[in-house]
Amino acid sequence: MSCWVLSENHINTICSFVFYYHYFQKYTEKEIADIGKILSDENLKSYKYRYPNHWEEDLKDFNYQFKLVKIDNISLIQFIKFLNCLEYQSCEHRSYEKSFAYLLLFNWRAVAFQELQNKESNSYPTLRELVHSATYDQAEWAI
Repeated sequence: MSCWVLSENHINTICSFVFYYHYFQKYTEKEIADIGKILSDENLKSYKYRYPNHWEEDLKDFNYQFKLVKIDNISLIQFIKFLNCLEYQSCEHRSYEKSFAYLLLFNWRAVAFQELQNKESNSYPTLRELVHSATYDQAEWAI
């Protein structure tokens, strides 16, 4: 597998979506900023694990900064695909599935998928069917 460090905008979009939408646990802006840092750190940990000889030079100027961003055009399907991308870019190291980031992404994906089922009258009976749909394919993988 390959791995890259996702943009601040990608992680900030995920966190902003969770912050603004009512179907997720309510977080303060400070809490969601801390979560953004946790997600970014998990992505960095994966990158460092995957590229142990290159990460210092590649990441010398990287410093994650949280800010709330506009999410007006982000659908539930787009949000789920952004989560899947973050997970894919964060799962290289062996302890990923024991991390808080993993638990957050797992939970947020489940909540978003349940809300999608509620809104779309079971158009996608399973998450597997969703990720193999044309609508999911059309969504962006990363920002």
